[in-house]
Amino acid sequence: MVENGNGYFKQKLKPGESGIVQEGTVVGGFKEGDWSGAGAPGDFSFKEKYLKGKLISGESLQNGKSYTYTFVEEVPTFEGGMGGFYTYVQKSIRYPEDAFKQQITGSVSVSFVVEADGSLSGFKVIKSVSQSLDKEALRIMKGSPKWIPGKQNGIPVRTMLNMPFTFAR
Repeated sequence: MVENGNGYFKQKLKPGESGIVQEGTVVGGFKEGDWSGAGAPGDFSFKEKYLKGKLISGESLQNGKSYTYTFVEEVPTFEGGMGGFYTYVQKSIRYPEDAFKQQITGSVSVSFVVEADGSLSGFKVIKSVSQSLDKEALRIMKGSPKWIPGKQNGIPVRTMLNMPFTFAR
């Protein structure tokens, strides 16, 4: 039991609930030492080491496969980082002729999913400027090389992202 920010924490689920349960020591309101947990999705368990609330290392096991990590959650990234993505966009983008002639400018936002294998799917314009600029932003995203997937407890997971494309003259 944790009292005044110190003690042993053990999470329990109510009958019929599903999710991840975890347990470990709390010191000064922060995780400390060895923590462990198990639960959904599938055959999942983890062990983590903390120092003053900061994750030092973790290892998870899902469906017989082991993963190591130093961050509980990691967002997807383009190979080469955002600088690499901007280089890809600069090399690929073609300002639509009709939008250029009509001096249409603005920012198109595209949502998409980075799958656990790094491929992209689920493309959708969530902020539109014009049909031709929207179409060009979608073309760029659909043609993108694979990304490095997001991770939870070291395990690659599907993650939805939004990407703005600014069209200016």
